[in-house]
Amino acid sequence: MKIKAIIVSALILCCISAVIMYTNAAQPKNESKMITEAIQSKNTPQLIKALISRMKEQLDVNDDDFPELIKEVENYAAECKEPASTAVLHSMVAEMYNQYYTMNRWKINQRTDLAGYVPEDIREWTSNLFTNKIKEELTASLQPAKLLQETPVSDFKAILETGKDTPALRPTLYDFLAFRALDIAPSTEIYEELIAYLNTQPDKKAAMLANLDYLRFKYTTRYSEQARDNYTSALDSLLAIYGNKDYSVEIIAAKLNNGFYGYGTEANMDSLKAAEYELCKETIARFPNYERIGLIKNRLANMQNPFLQVNTDNNVYPGKKLTLKLTYQNIRQITARIYKSLKTPQQTLNYNAQDTANNLGTLVKEVTFSLKVPNTYTELDTSLVIPMDQTGLYECVITAPGTTLKTNNLFEVSRLAAISRSMQNGNTEVLVTDYLSGKPITDASVAYYSGKRREMQPQGTVKTDKDGIAVFPHKRDMMAYQVARSGDSQTMLTAVYPNGRWEISQTKRPELALFTDRGLYRPGQNLYFKGIAYTNTTDKPHAIEGETFKVTLRDANWKEVATKEFKTNKFGSFNGEFTLPQQTLGGMFTLSTE
Repeated sequence: MKIKAIIVSALILCCISAVIMYTNAAQPKNESKMITEAIQSKNTPQLIKALISRMKEQLDVNDDDFPELIKEVENYAAECKEPASTAVLHSMVAEMYNQYYTMNRWKINQRTDLAGYVPEDIREWTSNLFTNKIKEELTASLQPAKLLQETPVSDFKAILETGKDTPALRPTLYDFLAFRALDIAPSTEIYEELIAYLNTQPDKKAAMLANLDYLRFKYTTRYSEQARDNYTSALDSLLAIYGNKDYSVEIIAAKLNNGFYGYGTEANMDSLKAAEYELCKETIARFPNYERIGLIKNRLANMQNPFLQVNTDNNVYPGKKLTLKLTYQNIRQITARIYKSLKTPQQTLNYNAQDTANNLGTLVKEVTFSLKVPNTYTELDTSLVIPMDQTGLYECVITAPGTTLKTNNLFEVSRLAAISRSMQNGNTEVLVTDYLSGKPITDASVAYYSGKRREMQPQGTVKTDKDGIAVFPHKRDMMAYQVARSGDSQTMLTAVYPNGRWEISQTKRPELALFTDRGLYRPGQNLYFKGIAYTNTTDKPHAIEGETFKVTLRDANWKEVATKEFKTNKFGSFNGEFTLPQQTLGGMFTLSTE
């Protein structure tokens, strides 16, 4: 089955929704009245609000008008006589250009950059034109800087959706628009100008946060050790300035996220984790009441979370010991319980520990071990052993008292070892030996299984010869085998991966490529598509004529919307269309073929 994914959006509101609006759509006549009244009263914030509402209404009808709406806002910006409102309009325009570019990025990036010429229709623009235009509009949105710095952001509360910290951290329109510009297209120039302004203001927390954001931007790529060291040095410099303030917690959190022990080597891992632990404890003690101290508390809690991983051998020789290889953290004791397994041979190949809890056999052994714990944050490795005497299939369940941690491992106690290989004629050869000595085992039974992996059925049994070899007949769907002998019959299945020479059918169904006329649709629009059938299994790949395909349109819940049949023409292609439902759930719609 071939699948082509498409997106049906129930509401396109991209460009305006990020920061500027919370208004509900009104009727067009009401919007026109609002705009007229706003113009007459020179109430520019109200004008912008009405404009946003009208744009939302138009986008609900047809998002193809996006470029025209951008041009309309540009015209309002050009005609606006109030500088602060003009700056807001330029910010809107920048965001709209950026959103249009983002929505069409793949198509736009295929074009060769234009130089010395700017098409009137932005549908024909190249990526460099969008980059330049967005930068131009963002620069205009921060002018005149002095006026914007003197304009309270509350003057535009009619159109700005603000958070609880906005009055403190974004008190002026300049603050607000500068951070919007950084959200849209961050640049060193904007950061430096914003930080220079904030350094002159009484609220130093805003300046610190801006500096911190700038460092994240400046050191976005920190893959090399030198880059990480430079970022850490910059954070230390910032900490030297603000380290006595409770909001320096933000700098410490950034320093921790830079990878205290995440970038360490095995040699210095312990010392790095110790340093991180001490920094977290010290920070919590110094600033226990900081509103975001949870950042550090969560980090400390994660460092100390108990952890347990256990690996065992699949096979233990009778009279030898089961070795438990542990990796653990902050666990002082474990209890290992060995149960007789109730699994069938088929279930051993698809062992699911979650299914084991309610399906355990007789308890054979229970052993409790004490573990070395030098501290609560260091990860340690150790090995523990449990003697095993009787052959059989077992499950080892390990728990850590006081935690919910639990591991399950399936293993067998057996003298038998086996290895298989596929022969040139398609048969499978299995060699059975003693697990310790390597001597061939004569007259062992080797049962083979076929079918789907989770629904395998035994197909037959073959005995090993004097050389310990059993040969299975050619079976394309053989999946596994099990070796057994008297007194040693409870063993796990071994998977088989045949590589014999099987013939490949030359009547393989052709490949099909599906193309849609666009990637984003609105309810009720027509979806046009094209299919091309071809084969690439021969020396000469070619299109396939006269092949019939059934194409199905499914909605976001995989419910079938419509189905049509098509037959390829002499060029191996076909064309079709579906009309998307007017009333439907937005999301990912799918075209599938059979």
